[in-house]
Amino acid sequence: MARYFDIHPANPQRRAIVQIADIVRAGGVIAYPTDSCYALGCQLGDTDGITRIRSIRGLDDRHHLTLVCQDFAQLGQFVYVPNPVFRAIKAATPGSYTFILPATKEVPRRLQHPRKKTVGVRIPRHVVTRALLAELGEPLVSSTLLLPGQDEPMTQGWEIAELLDHAVDAVIDSGDCGTEPTTVIDFSGPEPEIVRRGAGDTSGFEALRGLSRPAGLVIGPGLLSRQSRRREGGLTARPEPRRRERGDQQRQQHGQQRASTGNRPEQRPEICSEVQHRPRPFPFLTTRSGSSCFNAASLALRV
Repeated sequence: MARYFDIHPANPQRRAIVQIADIVRAGGVIAYPTDSCYALGCQLGDTDGITRIRSIRGLDDRHHLTLVCQDFAQLGQFVYVPNPVFRAIKAATPGSYTFILPATKEVPRRLQHPRKKTVGVRIPRHVVTRALLAELGEPLVSSTLLLPGQDEPMTQGWEIAELLDHAVDAVIDSGDCGTEPTTVIDFSGPEPEIVRRGAGDTSGFEALRGLSRPAGLVIGPGLLSRQSRRREGGLTARPEPRRRERGDQQRQQHGQQRASTGNRPEQRPEICSEVQHRPRPFPFLTTRSGSSCFNAASLALRV
């Protein structure tokens, strides 16, 4: 039987948030409100919880589940964000958006798309959800609470508790949160693709459609891995063809110069040879190498 939590939408009760977090850590599946609609959630890496969410929703492995993150810094640990869209995504969060991006090694393979190796991420604006994420200290694996055969997500906590009493472990009720789901934008291709239009405005991302995805640095999980740089055409990519041609020409010219000189050591100027054969005025002042070492102080002592 699911536990029912009635939580204030603006000032969540600390004790209730801690209890819900403990249920998630123990392997429970919860129904919780977001800034768009209700969602199902479980702990990251909980294989049984992910299977239960897919079973409740009637989803297969090709459907993206979402990592609901507390902030942008946490989001950057699980996906690679290309520079051309970094500012647009950062400006739209927190908000009613789900972004599909290449997954990092921190994301379990079970959550990644089997072919694209991508995962959905979002940062909600809902106060209760953000409080729960702060208590957990890690993302929630989530999916919109849209049951098979329904056209709109469920929005009433008490109704969800009655319908999914034996399917979930906890239900959070903090009032109506709307029926419109998030806007889903796929950034895994050469250009952004709006997969679903929802509560989030898409005008800022439609302007990016005409821009090709240039090579550049990738904002990843705290550091730039070699895999991310290769994937995004970053620092580890090979030089451009023109640069390679210019380098080949310079190496060829250098080889020709070495061939003309026969790799002989560079000769000293003539003036140096003349100085070497010039008679030394003070033969007693010489170094071990045989060169003159004229020193006024030593000459005075000698005299």
